[in-house]
Amino acid sequence: MSGVWLPAFKGFMKKVWIFAFILGAGDAAVLTAWRDHFVVENSVRPGCYLYQTAESKKMLQLQSELPVKMKIIKDDEGNRQVKELTSSEEIEQAVELFVQIRVGEETDIYVTDKYHSISLFFDDGEKVVFSLNGDSLEYRKNGKTELYQLENIEQF
Repeated sequence: MSGVWLPAFKGFMKKVWIFAFILGAGDAAVLTAWRDHFVVENSVRPGCYLYQTAESKKMLQLQSELPVKMKIIKDDEGNRQVKELTSSEEIEQAVELFVQIRVGEETDIYVTDKYHSISLFFDDGEKVVFSLNGDSLEYRKNGKTELYQLENIEQF
């Protein structure tokens, strides 16, 4: 049992220490470190941008560190369309639209036969995938699936 509690306690204390440090310092660098630490481990929250929901630090630097390839899959009732973007001009335009997509409220409207995905591939081999159900983000965490409406997705 102690093997389970020790890592959990260490993780909890790390977050408590960071929070206490932020309260005491108020420094911009500390706030950035806090954001980087918690955004990477975050869960989805309405109002945040779609790229902030990924558990990847690369996504926080998306506009300055573009992916080398993007793959968009739209599967409507079995009609699957795949678009791969590889030119830097195409990727730059797609990222400009992608970073404007916001997460809206949680929804229970599940659409069958409309499964889409947006995949970003980086030069170091990292791949980040966003799963969509219709125009909603399909977010999976701890074996549970949550759906969130997406704003500005239609322009992407």
